Amino acid sequence: MSRGAAGWRFVMIGCLVLWAVEAWYVFVRETPAVSIEGQNRRVVDEFGRGEPVLQSLNARNGLTAFEIRVSAAAPTTLFVACELLDVHQGAPGDPPTQFGDETRIINRAAWMVTLGRVSGIEWRRIAIPKFDEPADAAYVIRLRLIDAIPAADTAPRPHAAGLFPDGFPGVALIASKDNVLGGGAMWIAERRQIGSVSLHVFTDQQTAYARFRAQIAPKLPRPLGHPVVVAAIVALYQGALATVAYGLLASRTPAPGIEEPS
Repeated sequence: MSRGAAGWRFVMIGCLVLWAVEAWYVFVRETPAVSIEGQNRRVVDEFGRGEPVLQSLNARNGLTAFEIRVSAAAPTTLFVACELLDVHQGAPGDPPTQFGDETRIINRAAWMVTLGRVSGIEWRRIAIPKFDEPADAAYVIRLRLIDAIPAADTAPRPHAAGLFPDGFPGVALIASKDNVLGGGAMWIAERRQIGSVSLHVFTDQQTAYARFRAQIAPKLPRPLGHPVVVAAIVALYQGALATVAYGLLASRTPAPGIEEPS
């Protein structure tokens, strides 16, 4: 087999592997609609003391679940109260809220979750129950630690349920100190904070391609949004990628009878 044929086969195998990975990421893998992960970590100890932490979701339709980053110094089971709030413009006579004057809050869902045996810093997923979804909404999630049980704690609790007077040292929510682009706003209790809770938001459009079809394709000129045209553009791009890769490989392969300089 000639070097050119061997090089072309090597390029094609590499491209096939790349195409398979890309197809998995685009068409199969569930990806969050919103991802908030800042560079500068902030440990929200107030969460372990039972103070509510609020974070805007920046996702408006088809909410199904979200992931938060929680921390526990030792294996601990956390009991968290969750609320999904719809914040929108109110009337001039409405009392002000922590979201500003003339804003109104509607509680769309309230539920409890158990995060079993959290140890160290972990991502934990929380499903959002079905709720009546308005045509347009600005959602905020409210999280409050209700109780926590250390895995190694077999002693009787000082009370049947609820936090210790000083909360649970070592239990926290992870956020970022920096304002992530598209990350939304964060509140601790009634106080607006700089930064955002580390958060992944999932919708019923589970894959990147599903979100492209629902959110981007309708905004494109009609011919460009057609699936056949999109597939043709992707095929041309992948073909160009394979051609460039082969050209780079061929340029490094010496012609027959010519040795590479040492």
